[in-house]
Amino acid sequence: MRQWLADTRFVSEEMVELYRNYYKEASAWTHPTATSCMSQFTQTDTAPVLKRGTAFDAERSRLMTAEIAATAVFVCFALRNCVVDEQAIDPDWRRDLYELAREQSSEAMPHLDRDWTTEQETYDAVMSKLQDPRDLQEVLNNHPRSWRNLKKTAGQATATSRRPARIRRCWRREHA
Repeated sequence: MRQWLADTRFVSEEMVELYRNYYKEASAWTHPTATSCMSQFTQTDTAPVLKRGTAFDAERSRLMTAEIAATAVFVCFALRNCVVDEQAIDPDWRRDLYELAREQSSEAMPHLDRDWTTEQETYDAVMSKLQDPRDLQEVLNNHPRSWRNLKKTAGQATATSRRPARIRRCWRREHA
């Protein structure tokens, strides 16, 4: 984590500092430290006393739930951004994500508006052209440019190049 936070090639120093502060505070509250455990004690005149039970804090629970949901929405958008094109993701999933983002932020977010009928048609058309996953092993075994076959031919080239020239010429004639 420290190495990642020290690397500012892709993210501004300001963003790194914001995340560093967030991580420091979140870490203090999520790891069993004195700070995170203080709510479990009552201070008396002589010493802190451990509370026998916990009291449900509705406001804190609401805030934590909203924070978890916001983080989950962020992760879903990060996943969406990792895909070659957002249209490669099921439109129902994206529509639900966009609605959740709007709900969480209380913003209109017009940049997320889509013609969902067209999106579904495009998605269905692309999906209908995909190869059946049950055929994957056969394709990987037989296609000349599959990684498996490229490795095999690379291994053969390496093996034949180690043979003496006279043997290589004979081998080439036999396998041509």
